[in-house]
This record gives sequence, C-alpha cells and structure tokens, in this order.
Amino acid sequence: MKKFKALETKRQFMSNANIIGIDPGKQTHHAVIIDKQGMRCGKPLSFSNSRRGFDDFITKVKQQTQERNVKDIVYANESSCNLWLPVP
Repeated sequence: MKKFKALETKRQFMSNANIIGIDPGKQTHHAVIIDKQGMRCGKPLSFSNSRRGFDDFITKVKQQTQERNVKDIVYANESSCNLWLPVP
C-alpha cells in the first residue's frame, strides 16, 4: 500500500507539469519534451555525453520552451545506467 501511495503522489505531481524525458546513452543522450496533455512538444533532442553536449541541450530546451511558453517543467531520466558518474 505504501508503494501505491508514493506512486500516486508522483503521478499527481507530474500531471500538472511538462516533462522533459531523457534517455541517457554512452555516447549520445536523447530527450523529448512532453506537454501536460501527454503530447510531444517540438522535435526530439539529441546531445553528446559531454559538458558541451549538456550545455547545447540546455540551450535547445530553453529555446523550445520559450517558443511555446512552456513552464512548470520536470526532468525525468530513464534510470538504467550509471547516473552517479560525473559528466566528462
């Protein structure tokens, strides 16, 4: 029952937010912005696994979100990788 309540709390929190879903990879990460209705917003984004790639990703996210007046953003990572390792 505890797990269900925690999951339900997360769902309620996410239901009123735009989500940037990130699928990390060894060399290249992929991301997409999903609006509050669950529809993809803009083009999928790809960025390299480096500091420059991350900076480029943030620039692209800012550009796409400002163009569409997207606010209340939650970042969600797919967690099947070593996320505790630093960005090179």
